[in-house]
Amino acid sequence: MYDEARLTNLGQEHKRLRAELEKVRQQLAPEILAASLAEVPQVRIVELTGYTRESVRQICMSDEDREAVKAKRRKS
Repeated sequence: MYDEARLTNLGQEHKRLRAELEKVRQQLAPEILAASLAEVPQVRIVELTGYTRESVRQICMSDEDREAVKAKRRKS
């Protein structure tokens, strides 16, 4: 049965958790980069963080590489 109050509460909880997750992500990214620069194997970073290999790769990508990827996408 539809319960508007419950739906509202769950929606608010969802928003709160997303905001919390974003804060953790902002803290985690520089730690992942530091681990990569310390030559921690990517597979170990994945194990420790639960991130995918692709997410770790993107975090560790240089600004120059990011711009090259953006430019390539624009041409496609």
